[in-house]
Amino acid sequence: PYILPEVMGAPIPAVNLAIIRAAREFCEKSLVWEVDIPSIAISNGVSEYDLSLPDESDLIHLTSVKLEGVTVCPGESQDGALRYRQPDLGHIELVPVPELGSGFKLLELRAALKPARNANKISHFLYNEWAEAIAFGALSILKRQQRQAWSDQQGALSDRQEFERKMSEAKNRALHGHAKGSVSVRRIPFGARHG
Repeated sequence: PYILPEVMGAPIPAVNLAIIRAAREFCEKSLVWEVDIPSIAISNGVSEYDLSLPDESDLIHLTSVKLEGVTVCPGESQDGALRYRQPDLGHIELVPVPELGSGFKLLELRAALKPARNANKISHFLYNEWAEAIAFGALSILKRQQRQAWSDQQGALSDRQEFERKMSEAKNRALHGHAKGSVSVRRIPFGARHG
């Protein structure tokens, strides 16, 4: 409802592609789509595991990794402490190789996601919370196309500016718990009295 009236005559596949491109950029820059992904049962002596992501999504990066509630940091293990690394965006590798004895432990994961490049839709969360913002990005992409009935370079620029503003707002909400308003504090000089 946000796009087609402004780009009359644009083919639906081009509109859908623009929506996915805008949603991917929106998520990459704002990190607003963050979800718990299925926990992984860690077995003794096994270091590499597949990540199970929601359908039609790609991983931006893991935002939290915990083994039985204890945070596991990224990087190489220097002191024997358990760490993780990602050989690619579909796997996680624990270093050093876990020695758990019998049984298994759960690795709890949280991830920042974006729609897959070949997605046919965006998540319900993105649509419900950020459809209008993503529409500005898609409109900017479509209106920048040269020699089309819907081309509008000035409109593309205006839509891009609004898209950037909405991405900034989304990033602020993602970083600061969805709080609106200034995140600055009033400076009080050292030794000053106030009251």
